[in-house]
Amino acid sequence: MLWAAAFVMIPASPPVAAAVPENPSGDGAGNDAEPAAARRTFNPEGLKGPFKSFILEQETPEGVKARKPRTYLETVDLSQLELIAVIVAPEDSWAMVRDAKGIGYVVKSGTPIGLDGGQVHEIRAGELVIRSRHRDAQGEVVDRETVKRLVQ
Repeated sequence: MLWAAAFVMIPASPPVAAAVPENPSGDGAGNDAEPAAARRTFNPEGLKGPFKSFILEQETPEGVKARKPRTYLETVDLSQLELIAVIVAPEDSWAMVRDAKGIGYVVKSGTPIGLDGGQVHEIRAGELVIRSRHRDAQGEVVDRETVKRLVQ
């Protein structure tokens, strides 16, 4: 059995343009037929970009310059470091931290350490105090102290 189908092409009618009455005075007043969207304007000033990531946006606290890390210890998170040795002396104290790879690094007071721009603030018997600046939820700059204790 043979089937045949016939398709008939119906010409489309041309689109009908909506008639918008013109305002003869040209002042823009009294034209209620004008669409509401045409009367509004958008000013993006002061708004955040819709495609800019708020997660990747990093603000540095006031008074702290953003700079590239110069040492390996500035690229390591503090949670990956453990304190393995402390030498406390009256004039200068030293400490040794070990990273996740097992490599040890000697630090003293003032050594930059950690991803947050922290510095070794104080070395005590059995402890290493690291101080860094952060912004809290309200946007205020606060100092955070992280204490690493000697591994037994």
